[in-house]
Amino acid sequence: MGVGTEPALAAAAVLCLLLGLWVWKQKRQIARLKGEVARLQADAAHQLQTDPLTGLANRIALERWVAGGDASSGTLAVCDLDNFKDLNDRYGHLVGDEILRHVAQLIRASVRQEDCAFRWGGDEFVLYFRTEDRSLIEERLGALEQRLAHF
Repeated sequence: MGVGTEPALAAAAVLCLLLGLWVWKQKRQIARLKGEVARLQADAAHQLQTDPLTGLANRIALERWVAGGDASSGTLAVCDLDNFKDLNDRYGHLVGDEILRHVAQLIRASVRQEDCAFRWGGDEFVLYFRTEDRSLIEERLGALEQRLAHF
């Protein structure tokens, strides 16, 4: 080897090592960012199908659910709150929103894990019971009605 090649080789080796370290850090950063993008996409998909006020599935989720043919044999119930507009007009939207949040909690407590609950809009809710057992459905709806009456 000629004069001065050893320092040049050492410098090239250090440069390669630094470049390799930089590439490794970039790959880690890309992997972290991919994970973050996946999390944000999942959050966005969840938010798209969730009613922000009640936390129930929303109308978009209901439409996708119906269009997707996910419904097996079961029973669909459409419910609304009697005189809700009067309450909202009399006490204001903040109170109306609080009522809707509580009603959503009562609905969640009244349906089984395998059933579905949607806020269709305003004071209207759609419940899907994955059963055709009329007595079970009447029992669930009766329990919901009692909880609402006590509320």
